[in-house]
Amino acid sequence: MAFSSIVIIGVLGMVLVIFFRNKIIGMNIGATGNKGATSFRHAWKAGLCLFLANAALFFGTAIILFLLQFLMIPYLHVLIMFLAVVASIHMWVHFHHSWCGNRRGRVRFAFIGSSFYLLLAIILIIRMITIKPSYPGEDMVMATIGLFFGVIVTFIAFLTCFLFVSAKGCQTPQQF
Repeated sequence: MAFSSIVIIGVLGMVLVIFFRNKIIGMNIGATGNKGATSFRHAWKAGLCLFLANAALFFGTAIILFLLQFLMIPYLHVLIMFLAVVASIHMWVHFHHSWCGNRRGRVRFAFIGSSFYLLLAIILIIRMITIKPSYPGEDMVMATIGLFFGVIVTFIAFLTCFLFVSAKGCQTPQQF
């Protein structure tokens, strides 16, 4: 299977996941939430917690993929990336159910938490703009294509995280 086929299937899969996000959130597969936790009543604290959870999942997956380069098992890295996506969506559903507060706070919480992927996309765009060859005459097309796919993946992750966490849920008024 060609790389472009995997990318197209992945993008179509994420479009379907985004389209059916309310049904996925409604499944409630082990995600009961932390309604009593005080950190999930403040958008900034909950957003920082989601930001750190996204960073931990991303860097954990990156370390696993780095270690897998020493094994010569074909398509194992694709399976690991698929499992990372499933784990991320499960985590985002858990964070969705954990929020206690109004709609505006939920959107703020979702934007702060998913901004990890937005920052990563901005870093990749800056890297793509300022890319320089390591020696004269080096072709930078493949590096630019890799960074471009990185921007696409991180932007889709930002959008998916934001839409999953900020989806309409039960609202309880905050009292401070």
